[in-house]
Amino acid sequence: MKIMNVEHLKLPKAAVNPLIFLTIHRYKGNADTKDTQDVLPVCFSSIKDGIDCWIPEKGGVNNEHMFNICRLLKTAEREIRRSLELSEIRQVFDYWADKAKRFFKENKTNEDYFAEFVTIFDATKFAHDESPVTVAYKLARESPPPPGYEKLETDDFVLLAGVCYQLHLISGGPFYLSCRKAAEVLKGLGFNRISLRLRYLVRLGLLRIVEKGGPKSYKASTYEYILPQ
Repeated sequence: MKIMNVEHLKLPKAAVNPLIFLTIHRYKGNADTKDTQDVLPVCFSSIKDGIDCWIPEKGGVNNEHMFNICRLLKTAEREIRRSLELSEIRQVFDYWADKAKRFFKENKTNEDYFAEFVTIFDATKFAHDESPVTVAYKLARESPPPPGYEKLETDDFVLLAGVCYQLHLISGGPFYLSCRKAAEVLKGLGFNRISLRLRYLVRLGLLRIVEKGGPKSYKASTYEYILPQ
């Protein structure tokens, strides 16, 4: 299974101000016609700058760039406190697609790519300025205890297991977890203690190490949450 390390994705300095989506023009075109091609108004230049940072310059990166744009859209939803309409999502996609289409595959239509874009958007769980660990921490605190929590005796260990379980759900399988990033979220615990506790969860059979990271590889370890049979 191919895993995208999303913990270290950074929004370029030309970051957008999501509040401008409050007044974004609503898309009026027909999805099956050439009217879908659209240009963002000049007054939304900050959107343009942000999206332009994710215009592909080579093939094979469309999905990664669409994912980053979808994270921007999730930021917009958070700021305006409502879900974006499909027409608003389409307008942003059309602007991006018009510039990215030279790297589109010949056997896929514009609508195929929009279907992918919407699927990625629906699967995106966190905004551009949120770490998946932070999101997993929030979900773990709001959700029932994770599978296998009966093996643990203290709430701190249950919470760490819950964070791992939520990362498993967010990633749809194996997930990256940096001990330093986890220590930033789980206040009061140093990364060495987080490392020890993760090894303990592995020993209990709640986690499995898929790929071991470390300072020499500059990568976080990859784990999988072991679900009960």
